[in-house]
Amino acid sequence: MSFAANGKILDCMMNEPTQGMATVLFSRQAADGQIAVAVFLLDLYCLGVKDTIADYWAPTRYNEFREKLVSEQGLERISPGMACGVVEAAVEYADSFGIAPHADYRKMVAIWGDVVPEPIDGRVEFGRDGKPIYVAGPHDSPMKQRSILQKLEASAGEGN
Repeated sequence: MSFAANGKILDCMMNEPTQGMATVLFSRQAADGQIAVAVFLLDLYCLGVKDTIADYWAPTRYNEFREKLVSEQGLERISPGMACGVVEAAVEYADSFGIAPHADYRKMVAIWGDVVPEPIDGRVEFGRDGKPIYVAGPHDSPMKQRSILQKLEASAGEGN
């Protein structure tokens, strides 16, 4: 993603969080006209960056993808700083419990380039009622589930 870090920002979008989940889309146009796209699936209750999509597409393919994502996820435009701010805050929240972001996340942060994260105080809620809530996904192995629950218990305390 570093090859597009200085490209023109095309889209910064996010949906309204539903049951602790949100999607952030960020895209830039590279020097060759292709579009670098990063999508972050955020678990605002616990895991931070739960999943990612990164790709490099022709404008036509990107536009089709974006329109489908907007239609299915209800994405709305936000500022680049807000997009970066909410993703980084989700990473920090999960990190406070010893939970690392999705394995591909570190490869994708270069796409932010010179974007300065905006503070998101009061605009996005992490956890539920002040506590982290882990909801196992369909692809979370029993071993991963145990690991996450152990980290939460060690950092937040039993029952929290």
